[in-house]
Amino acid sequence: MKLLARGMPARLSRGIQGLASSGTALTLVSLVVRFAGLAALLPLVLHVLNAAEALVWQLLFTVTAMVLTLDFGFSPTFSRMLAQGLAREADASMNSTPQSAAGGGMAALLQAHSLIYRVLAALALIGAGVLGALSLVRPAAQLSAPLEAWLCLAILTLSTPVTLLNGSSVAILVGFDQIPTARRNEIIFGSLQLLSTAAVAMLTRNLVCIVGVYSAWLLPLWASNLAAAGRFIRPYPRPTDRHEVRQKLSEVWASAWRSGLGVLFSSGILQASGIVYSAIATTGAAGAYLLLLRLLTATSQLSQAPFYSALPRLTRLQAAGDHSGFVRLAAQRLSASLCLYALGSGIILLALPYVLQFLHSSISFPPAAISGTMVLAFFAERYGSMHIQLYSLTRPILWHRINGASAVIAMASTAISYQFLGAASIALGFLIAFLGFYAPCTSILSFRALDIPRWDFDRKTLAVPTSALVVVVILSAFAHRS
Repeated sequence: MKLLARGMPARLSRGIQGLASSGTALTLVSLVVRFAGLAALLPLVLHVLNAAEALVWQLLFTVTAMVLTLDFGFSPTFSRMLAQGLAREADASMNSTPQSAAGGGMAALLQAHSLIYRVLAALALIGAGVLGALSLVRPAAQLSAPLEAWLCLAILTLSTPVTLLNGSSVAILVGFDQIPTARRNEIIFGSLQLLSTAAVAMLTRNLVCIVGVYSAWLLPLWASNLAAAGRFIRPYPRPTDRHEVRQKLSEVWASAWRSGLGVLFSSGILQASGIVYSAIATTGAAGAYLLLLRLLTATSQLSQAPFYSALPRLTRLQAAGDHSGFVRLAAQRLSASLCLYALGSGIILLALPYVLQFLHSSISFPPAAISGTMVLAFFAERYGSMHIQLYSLTRPILWHRINGASAVIAMASTAISYQFLGAASIALGFLIAFLGFYAPCTSILSFRALDIPRWDFDRKTLAVPTSALVVVVILSAFAHRS
């Protein structure tokens, strides 16, 4: 027993250390903190603010999310190219290649990275200011003190480039295989951000104070990640060969633009729908839609973790020719992601209306027709996104074309049905695009490219989450009929 007692703390310590150094585990914890905090913070803020203030609060962060699509796929591109550069350095070291030859390419890549993100930060500052101003003209006029809306816009405009630059530092850390460091910072400062914002919301009930405290934590987060990234880039001197830097800029753009367009046509159009909705709907309806959009976006991001953490292993299985192992793992992780999304969105549909009523929120939950349609649309988008990732493991990237076509279909469907459904046509447009085109198209591509039988694969991955989600949508429609 003494030996057991002595061994327990050591094993516990090793387990904690293992979790603290696991990129996958910390990524999941970071997503959980973000989702759980958001789920708790949003109803609280909606309780202390009136409907007009709540609309401004949500609209500002929707504008920020849309402007951040300016990253345009550069972060994952730089991370991948940095990792490849480190691998070449390791090979050069083993083959006794001179250090200057081994590290020159990395120095030029890091300089290209710095130049691109300076430009992106300037564009983010301008974009947040202009888009935010255009979006706030109508909502700000409905506040008892319109100046508060413009002060909040000033805060968000200044903080948006900081968010983008923080993404730049995170990209460096990921490229140098320092994911745990980035995720620990996200967990620490994300928790402090949510707790302090909740406290300020309860104590002041002031929109400007809430936005200011929430945004202030971006500075220490960026400073921490910047300092951590600096330790790894410091050994590389500033390159003197401008031609090599320009060459790296061309390589980065050639690799990133397809991903960037894909992001713009997927998350960009979803976030833009919130701005459009707020322009054509009443204050209460717009606030309700933005609340649903923000929570479903967070749920979708959280549900990605099981699948995306398996992509490196799926790549190795595909390269090794282990087809059965590849199909088995892909089915397990895709099913886990869809089930996680179904669980999260089910909680939103069934529980959130009661939570908002209990807190006497200034914003009510959207009608069942809109909320159910959006939940199903996000589900189809998540299914299609994972299939296009499977396809991209062995084929050229096509998702910019497919996402672009989906965006066109969504906008066309919305325009056609708007005269009959009004603002609700936006949700229907997304459902038609994602369920009618995006999910079938991407799954057909991946099944053909990877020689996967559709019926057996879909039976294992879709049956449970789809059935559960349909039941939840129906129950929600009956439980929350107005």
